[in-house]
Amino acid sequence: MRLLDGTVKPEVTWPQGRAWPASGLRDGSDLAPYDSAGPPYIARVRLGEVFTREERLSLVAPAGSSYRYALTVPDGGRLRFGVGVLDTTAKGGSLQLQVRVGDPGSEGKIVYDRNVAGEVPGKWFDEEVDLAPWNGKRIDLQFIAPPADSPDLVGAWSAPHIFVAPKAAPARPNVVWISLDTLRADHLSSYGYGRPTTPTLDALAARGLRFSTAISQAPWTRPSHRSMLSGVYPASRGGLNPPKISEVLYRNGYQTFAATGGGQVDSTLGFDRGFEIFRVWDWIHESKKVVDWTRARAELPFFLFLHCYEIHEPYTHTSFAQGLPAGRLSGTFSKDIFNQLRKRFSPEEKEYAKALYDSDIAFTDGKLAELFAGFESAGMFENSIVIVTSDHGEQFWEHGSWGHGQNLYDHQIHIPLLVYLPKSVRQELTLAGKGKALTQGVIDDQVELVDLYPTLLELLHIPLPAAVNGRSLVSMLQGGGSLPAREAFSEHTNVHDHEQKSLRTPRFKFILSIPRRNKWAKNETFELYDLKRDPGEQIDLAPGLAARVAELRAKLGTIMEGGANERDEEVPANIDEDLKKQLKALGYIGN
Repeated sequence: MRLLDGTVKPEVTWPQGRAWPASGLRDGSDLAPYDSAGPPYIARVRLGEVFTREERLSLVAPAGSSYRYALTVPDGGRLRFGVGVLDTTAKGGSLQLQVRVGDPGSEGKIVYDRNVAGEVPGKWFDEEVDLAPWNGKRIDLQFIAPPADSPDLVGAWSAPHIFVAPKAAPARPNVVWISLDTLRADHLSSYGYGRPTTPTLDALAARGLRFSTAISQAPWTRPSHRSMLSGVYPASRGGLNPPKISEVLYRNGYQTFAATGGGQVDSTLGFDRGFEIFRVWDWIHESKKVVDWTRARAELPFFLFLHCYEIHEPYTHTSFAQGLPAGRLSGTFSKDIFNQLRKRFSPEEKEYAKALYDSDIAFTDGKLAELFAGFESAGMFENSIVIVTSDHGEQFWEHGSWGHGQNLYDHQIHIPLLVYLPKSVRQELTLAGKGKALTQGVIDDQVELVDLYPTLLELLHIPLPAAVNGRSLVSMLQGGGSLPAREAFSEHTNVHDHEQKSLRTPRFKFILSIPRRNKWAKNETFELYDLKRDPGEQIDLAPGLAARVAELRAKLGTIMEGGANERDEEVPANIDEDLKKQLKALGYIGN
């Protein structure tokens, strides 16, 4: 029983004349959809520092506030919540947070009491209370912050809910969705790469499904993640505006948790929507904590979204670079170094930079081995759908430069996609497919990241809440064979002189460049590549195939109709100082 989802409404007492705190709070209406009388007392409360901050859907608790819920305690019920105090300008003093339980209308018995003002600001403390004495009884459950001598202090009760410890795994599967930033498909061993970069991901692919041709909708982090989590294209959405997958799963009974590297996937940019708990956390280095933290919350099915920048520059690992001629490079490579050396590198230096990138991939893969082993030992792997993918790739001078976000060639938008399905889902697909389900192996059909949204919801038997650009792949998994061929669409939303759109068929890549700011460029330009004969996209066939160009330009026009064409800024205006620090660390500011 979640106390913040609108199913149970509290009687609220708010301190008279108390102003709403000016900082540390964000809108939580996507998870708490009911209207409240008086102050908007439910919000996302942010605690922590730049690279460790965590937001939780919470009851805001200034001194003198209280929340009284009338409810019936289930047999074996336990109350779980978190507490914390905002880091305000107030110094000293105390702020008690109390939980009381009693008969309806009574003062109740204190079952929890803590002075949160004495704790470390910016840290959440997870708590649990046994409600066994009230099994089956109608009670008043109260969350109280008594009047205090420091009225400026503001506490928070995060995500309070009553649960019963399960006797078995939840009937519905968990979802673990991992996005490894900046991972191009053709640098994974299972995709044919020459170096043994990904033994862990190769093993996952052998246990499940590997999509050989998965296409991202954008060549950089923010629009690509927006697209994969919403099922719609970054800008050319045709008016579609569905809720994020996290919102849909939360409204259908899932616990929703996210741990990201922040930056372009920060809560300030809207990625917290639908998540009860959203952490900026370098989780890839603390896999045991991820497992322990998740296992402690396994009483309900959960959606865990994990994103990390370990592969993103700066490259810092050297396992494949040792012994190679490094030239002017030494153990690391980044945008700063790229610019300092005037973007000019010898062939040996380019190979050394690529080896550093591969070393980052191998390091990340090793850490995933620890994470997966932890999930296995905790018994969670066999009841979890596991998705591993990336938002975009990385260019290594194939088209004249290095990095990502510059264009729509395959080194930027061809990403890995691995899906593991637990036994319960495999059996269901086999039954629906009359013994022909495809639950292991390689799928060569071209798919898009936007397809994950409708596919996942259909696997979980959750109705699609709104139209999306993606399409469900479940009929394919049920043994229905290939879906009708469809072009994969991508677009470059970080518009400088030109805006780019592309269509990728199984055979051809068509790229359209539209002048936006360059006063010398008056007309659209086109590129067309035969991916079968020219997988590196070096020979432009557009000048000699006018009919094919016209056909693909018309298809692009249909997709683009009604879309937005404003620039998607790498560094948005009006972001807070914490996010600026994150973006600077990732190379978006200051070079």
